[in-house]
Amino acid sequence: MQCWTTRTWAAPLTALGVALGLERLLGLDSGAPAAAGRYLPEVLLTPAAMIEQLHAFEVSTGEAQDCQRV
Repeated sequence: MQCWTTRTWAAPLTALGVALGLERLLGLDSGAPAAAGRYLPEVLLTPAAMIEQLHAFEVSTGEAQDCQRV
């Protein structure tokens, strides 16, 4: 098991969230592009779609595992 710290997972997970939001906004996910306006990612992506995409990128969404500090 690999232990992740905030430094090792925060940036890649943020980048993935931005990419998924842009993909949805532009309609690249087989849906229609979003209408003009201001959006938050929580509005664009359904929770089920987000979890599905996270699993596709091998991001675990289960319970956090205890890691020993090095």
